[in-house]
Formats: sequence, structure tokens, C-alpha cells
Amino acid sequence: MKLKWIMLAMFYIPSSVLVAQPLSSTEQQKIDFLKSELVNSNCLFERNGKQYNAKKALKHINRKHSHFEDDIDSVSKFIELTATQSSMSGKPYFIICGDSKVESALWLKARLSQTQTNK
Repeated sequence: MKLKWIMLAMFYIPSSVLVAQPLSSTEQQKIDFLKSELVNSNCLFERNGKQYNAKKALKHINRKHSHFEDDIDSVSKFIELTATQSSMSGKPYFIICGDSKVESALWLKARLSQTQTNK
């Protein structure tokens, strides 16, 4: 009986729920902006206790972006899935600029917020 209801429900679920929605151009522009901010920051990126320059950090984030591409429908989801924490260890990523060490998600959200405030 349960199987019957599950099968019946599948016919009534809108296809938009089952198929990943493409990123809007606005969200893609925000992601591109954040990538540019990172690579031009001259900050270090800390992942699992090891520090990397911004170019290597971007390379890693781009790999994760490709892996999670179907799940990313917003800049927030991009930050969550690619630049917040290690998928393997669960440890948070950090951005280190001078003497300041901040979780990468906070750093990226702050950059995004600054740009939206300046518009």
C-alpha cells in the first residue's frame, strides 16, 4: 500500500522539484565576484590545518564547485558547499589576512554584503 502512495505522489511532484534549477545570471555574477575577491585578496586559505595561497584556494573551490554544481542554486549554497568546510574532515576553512583569521564563510559573506551595501 505504501508503494502505491509513493508511486502516486511521484506523478504529482512538479518536475521543477526533481530537476536542478540553473543559476540565475545574478547569482552567477555574485559567485564570480567572490572568486575574484578571494584570488585578488593576497590572503591565505587554511584547509585542514594547511595554508594555501589564494590561487590554490580558488583551484580547490572550483573543483568543489564542479562537484556540487547541480546542488548550487544560489550564492549562499555556493558558499555552504564549496567554501565553508572540508567535506572529508568537517573542519572549517579559514581566510587569513595579515593577523586576522576568520572562517571563510564569514569572510565571503562579509565581502558579498559590502558589495551589496555599496550599490
